[in-house]
Amino acid sequence: MTIAFLHNMRRAALVFSAVLLFGQGAEAAQSGRIAAVVNDEAISFNELNARLKLVLESAGMQDSDEMRQRLSPQIISVLVDETIRMQEAKNLKLEIDDNELNQGIAALAAQNNMQPEQLLEMLKVRGIKLSTLTDQIRAQIAWTKVIGRKVRPQIDITERDVQAELDRLKGSVGKMQFLVSEIFLPVEKPEDDRSVRQTALKIKQQAAQDPNSFPKLAQQFSRAAGAEQGGDIGWVQQGQLAETMTAALEHLSAGQVSAPVRSLTGYHIYLLRSKKQFAESDIPTEQAIFERLGLQRLERLQHQYFMDLKAASYIDIRL
Repeated sequence: MTIAFLHNMRRAALVFSAVLLFGQGAEAAQSGRIAAVVNDEAISFNELNARLKLVLESAGMQDSDEMRQRLSPQIISVLVDETIRMQEAKNLKLEIDDNELNQGIAALAAQNNMQPEQLLEMLKVRGIKLSTLTDQIRAQIAWTKVIGRKVRPQIDITERDVQAELDRLKGSVGKMQFLVSEIFLPVEKPEDDRSVRQTALKIKQQAAQDPNSFPKLAQQFSRAAGAEQGGDIGWVQQGQLAETMTAALEHLSAGQVSAPVRSLTGYHIYLLRSKKQFAESDIPTEQAIFERLGLQRLERLQHQYFMDLKAASYIDIRL
C-alpha cells in the first residue's frame, strides 16, 4: 500500500473543504492574508514575510522589495515542504519537546560560532521573531524523526555493496577529487524554471562576493539532504557527478563558486573548497564505506518518501 493511496481519501475531503475556504475567504486571500494552503493548513503572508526577513538577514542579502519579490516563490516552496513534513510527523504521533528544540538552537548557534544566548539576542536586535527560527528548527527535527521511523529501517547494505564500492574507489586512484559544498534549487514545474534560475543567480552572486556565507545560504535555500550541514557533500571523484557538473568543478579554483548548473531536476551551485588527486591512502575503511553507502541510500529513499507525500497533498500557492 503506497503513501499516495493512504492519503487519497484525506485529499478528496480536503479538496472539498478547500473549495469552501476559497469561497468564504476570497476577500481575505486577495487582501494578502493567505500565501498558501497545504492540505488543511494555511500559510500566512505574515509567516512568509517573517521567514524572508530571517533568510535575508542570515544570508547577508539586501532586504529590498525587489529581493523579497524575487525570493518569495522559493521561500514559500520551502514553507510548503516544511508544513508537509510537520503534518507527517503529526500523523505518526511524533512530538518534539523543548529540550530537543533547545538542542537544535544550540547546534545552529555553534555552526555560527555563537552561544545560544548570543543567537537569541541577535534575533531580538534585528527584529526577528524567535518563533520564525524555532518553526524552521522544529520542522527539521520532525523530519529527522519521520525518517528514523519510516525510512531508516529499510536501509540494508550488504558486504557485496561494500566490496563493489571499494573496487570502484581503487579504480579511481590517480583521478581528481573535489571537496564540495552544494546548494540545490529544484525546478518542480517547467514554468518555474526562469524564476528558480533568477534566484540561483542571486544566490551565486552573494556566495561569490563572500564564500564564507555559502553555509548560511545553503541552510536557508538548499533543498539537498546536506543543507543543514551547510551544503557539505564531502569529497567526490571524477565520474561520480554528471559530466556538466564535473566540468563546472574542473574550471574552479579552491574557494570559488560555480555558476548555476542545470540538471534534470533543478539548479546546482557548487563551492569548491579543495581539490587533489585521489591517492591509495585516501581509500576509506570498509566501515566508513558501509556508513557512507547507508547515508547515500537513506538520502535517496527519504527523497522518494517525501515526493510521495507531496504528490498526495493538496497544495494551493497564492503568490
